Amino acid sequence: MAEPSVSPRLAPARTLTDIEVQRRPNSIAVVVTGDGQLSYQITRIGGNRLVVDLADVVNGTKRKTLMVGHPLIKRIRVGSQQPPQKRVRLVMDLPRLVPYAVETSGPQLLITLSEAPQAAGPQGTLRPMSGERDGRDGATQSIPVALPDQVKVLEPVTSPLPAKANQPAEGSLPEQRGHYAGRRISLDFQEAEISSVLRLIADVSGLNMVVGEGVKAKVTLKLLNVPWDQALDLILKLNQLGQIREGNIIWIDTLANIARQKDEVTKAKDATIRAEPLVSRILYLNYAEPAKALDVVKSNLSPRGEVKTDLRTNSLIVKDIEENLIKVANLMRELDRRTFQVQIESRIVQASKSFARGLGIQWGLGTISTSTSRSPINVNVGTAGTAFTQTRDFLVNLPATGTGASIPTSAIGLTVGSFLGTTGTLDMRLSAGESLGLTKLVSAPKVITMDHKPAKIEQGSQVPFQTVSLQGTQTTFVDASLTLNVTPHVIIFDKTIRLEIKATKNSIGPSVSTAGPTIDKKEATTEVLLRDGETTVLGGIFEESRTDNTQGLPFFNRIPFLGWLFKNEAVTVSQTELLVFVTPTIIKE
Repeated sequence: MAEPSVSPRLAPARTLTDIEVQRRPNSIAVVVTGDGQLSYQITRIGGNRLVVDLADVVNGTKRKTLMVGHPLIKRIRVGSQQPPQKRVRLVMDLPRLVPYAVETSGPQLLITLSEAPQAAGPQGTLRPMSGERDGRDGATQSIPVALPDQVKVLEPVTSPLPAKANQPAEGSLPEQRGHYAGRRISLDFQEAEISSVLRLIADVSGLNMVVGEGVKAKVTLKLLNVPWDQALDLILKLNQLGQIREGNIIWIDTLANIARQKDEVTKAKDATIRAEPLVSRILYLNYAEPAKALDVVKSNLSPRGEVKTDLRTNSLIVKDIEENLIKVANLMRELDRRTFQVQIESRIVQASKSFARGLGIQWGLGTISTSTSRSPINVNVGTAGTAFTQTRDFLVNLPATGTGASIPTSAIGLTVGSFLGTTGTLDMRLSAGESLGLTKLVSAPKVITMDHKPAKIEQGSQVPFQTVSLQGTQTTFVDASLTLNVTPHVIIFDKTIRLEIKATKNSIGPSVSTAGPTIDKKEATTEVLLRDGETTVLGGIFEESRTDNTQGLPFFNRIPFLGWLFKNEAVTVSQTELLVFVTPTIIKE
């Protein structure tokens, strides 16, 4: 495979403009033209297909298949991949394994296939699979590798395009074990020396590799299109080997030798620490408390180190080797920062609504006692009891005031002078009343606290009650108040605030003569995550009580329409609602 020659004077191609087939004696050439410098990658698959990947271009020719019918090329298929990783793929179907050569000239890419061998690189040469350049005059890096006779390098079925800026650099090892990001390769080994295999992987990775004397084994495996670092891990696990990386050098040896080396390094380090003189240093703290910093400091000291606190100067006296003292000083410098302060503003809204309505009737038969004019009908309007005077008992006496509802009552009286042709009179009084009450209480307490420090907001009263015992009469106070406990936790990287909230509403309940008053308690505990200055509302505590009272004569009060002459009715509705709004704000320095 010939390497591309990239001209720095041409801009990268964005469109594939033409594909031309040129027939020559004993050879055939495929000329690929773009609107700039083409970035390509060539892969042979199975010996009868040649795949050319053109990165970051679109197919401007709109061609899908080119029928060639030449002894060296049957046809050329053109495929496209859309963004975000756009590319054009040319698949050349060959009748057999045919040597090829690649040349670049300006915006053109020339692929020549011929019967005679071409300068396509030595047999067994391993080339980078992504077509990336090594930075020397734009040329692509070629790595010749001497392989054993039993070893065969296979090119992958699919190969990645040149790495983007956010992809791992070539040759880098993954940061997390089990996650492989190396260049993909395909390998087929049969009883190959492991040192040759490791040397092959080292050439692919671009890293330096040192192999210990104890690494001796034969390797037989077949891997298709796998990252090189995954292949290396697999080979090491199968042969009980390990690796240590220092910079761009990988040291591979037996697990026993590596463990021995680590143990020797640890012992040498311990011996160095024991030989170094101890130094004392005073670390003055500005915001941190020395007692709370002890555990952090002790965890970074050697067994010979010690630390003491001085509360008067708010400092730590640390004694250890110089290296550890520098590490502890740097650590405390990072931790001894000013703590965020949070202002917590709340709105506490208490609303209550009451409604009551009553309707009643009184009527009976008797003589006319309120009028001397003996007019057939007299009507009197006024409050109950003053509209007119009824000296006898009513036949139906169910006024609105008898329902138990707390309402203002008005009445209208009706006196009929003659009733059904007799001298008797019909006395009737209708009474009704309705009341509506609305109460709203808003309080806005505000408090400032430090990060991770609880804040408490409380309002209400203390209710005294007395208890009698052998010691005499004692007075005890019970809280009947609204309490809001909030603990803020500032998340530094995005300046959000996590609040631990506990809201309690205690109110005076019904009195118990033997034990004093009762306390109705309502409590809510929650955690919320808010942005700086954002407001949240705790779930409102809503209560509603409704009472329907009906009094009347049995059977008669259930007669449709006429039943209202034999009953009274009252409706009482009471609603209370409590809402707590909380707004945390980080106080800027």
